[in-house]
Amino acid sequence: LYNGIHLEGKMGEVLEKLARRKPVLSLGKAIPPEKLLHLSGEGEAAYDPHIWFDVSLWQRVAEAIGQKLAAMLPDKQMEIHANTTAYVARLRELESHIHGRVAEVPQEHRILLTAHDAFGYFGRAYGFRVMGLQGISTVGEYGLGDIRRVVHTITQNRIKAVFVESSVSPRAIEAVVEGAKQRGHLVRIGGHLFSDAMGQPGTSKGTYMGMMRHNVYTIVQALK
Repeated sequence: LYNGIHLEGKMGEVLEKLARRKPVLSLGKAIPPEKLLHLSGEGEAAYDPHIWFDVSLWQRVAEAIGQKLAAMLPDKQMEIHANTTAYVARLRELESHIHGRVAEVPQEHRILLTAHDAFGYFGRAYGFRVMGLQGISTVGEYGLGDIRRVVHTITQNRIKAVFVESSVSPRAIEAVVEGAKQRGHLVRIGGHLFSDAMGQPGTSKGTYMGMMRHNVYTIVQALK
């Protein structure tokens, strides 16, 4: 299993070739193209790969995995179908939970500012304006112009909190906080969000649902 939509870079090409000899599933192919977020300025076929931040899309992924496993293991089809159905039901409960928590944040406070632009699907699904310093990739560069742009947004909208990410250095966000302070607006770091990684194995944050619940709790508590 791999995400696809170019998240793995050139490794994606290797995995596509591997699919000729072994069972391989690109999770992104479970999502219709019209449901994907297009990356402006990156070509017609360039899409945001962070599909897991929209739980309704991740339900499609879970169903696709179940179908793939059932085809591979016909003697286990009934068990796989039952487990898939149960897991998708839990994802629907998670989706409802997120909408309920997000409703606690006033509409004018729903601006999610992070180090890199990983939360586009989250913003579209749950009604947040999303901004990132580094663009879609964690290895992207940011400059003074990017910091000024984000600081301007913070001060104009009186944003209460910004967020660091578990997989990205906090330096960029710390520079934004300092820039806002110099312009007379105090904004705090609202907490750590998981973007391109989950928590430690064996912990609740090391699961998809636990990671999503942590992110939502952190965002809501900081912005409401």
